[in-house]
Amino acid sequence: MQLISALITTSFGRSGARTTTSAVRSYCGNTAAFSGCGLRNNQSLPSLIPVPAIPHTQFGRAFLKTMTQPSITSTPSTTPTLNRFKRVKLESNPPPSHLELSNKVIGTHSGTFQADEALGVWLLRQTPAYYRAGVIRTRNPAVLEDSCDLVLDVGGVYDHEKLRYDHHQRGYDERFTFDENGDDNGDDHPNTQITKLSASGLIYRHYGRTVISAFYPRLTPPQVEIVFNELYTQFCEAIDAIDTGVDVAPTGTVLYRDSTNLSSRIGRLNPRWNEPSDDDGNGPSPDERFEHASLVCGEECLSILSNIVESQLPARQF
Repeated sequence: MQLISALITTSFGRSGARTTTSAVRSYCGNTAAFSGCGLRNNQSLPSLIPVPAIPHTQFGRAFLKTMTQPSITSTPSTTPTLNRFKRVKLESNPPPSHLELSNKVIGTHSGTFQADEALGVWLLRQTPAYYRAGVIRTRNPAVLEDSCDLVLDVGGVYDHEKLRYDHHQRGYDERFTFDENGDDNGDDHPNTQITKLSASGLIYRHYGRTVISAFYPRLTPPQVEIVFNELYTQFCEAIDAIDTGVDVAPTGTVLYRDSTNLSSRIGRLNPRWNEPSDDDGNGPSPDERFEHASLVCGEECLSILSNIVESQLPARQF
């Protein structure tokens, strides 16, 4: 113990504000023990060294005091700690055991695709009801009506009960709004976003919480609401705004922020008019390109979602 105290006194200096690797390793015993101390991720140190919650400016003296306490238990805890901020990997192959591949069909328009419907399809495919569902791309009303369980970005109808999510019809004026609890309720409210919802915005309104809970099932309902609002503001709104023609700053005031440039990137994935054919004379498949575009939208969404849940949300506890 005298050797440990000497090492720590040397490492801390008079200010007692900083420890060093050598000091802690001397106490833990070796490098393997040191790696288990968990100084970098707030996990508990081995039971020989309990770490109290103390201000950084007092870390040195308080830490030295805990190390010199005479009665310390050495029985390790056997109770597992659940990390509510850990993401479920829905994209794994084979799929997670709690999910079954959906036999439902999602319909959207054919031709040139945008980030709008590509993101909407990806969001739906993360839900249990439409997990990895098939997609039909057509503008034929009969096919959309008879062969598709859900239709987005085509058809001229927005009706959640009928599972129709288009935004091109006259008189359409759906926007993302927040009630007092931060929920999007579709009603008039002072905190109504300036941007009209595109098809992906409509899908997010009705299925966004389900998607968030699918990836992070241990979040509490209030935490899901926080993430739901933040993901729309940080990611989804820009997709809506660009698709519905809203300028970023028409009068000099920034109305929304586009941090990904996703809409432009997805647009470039469409086959070019003069794109060469393969050796068999076949041109690029628009449907295959759409599937790739949808995956790109999903990767971007997951990147921002994981940052909100795994970084920003835990920071609210401090």
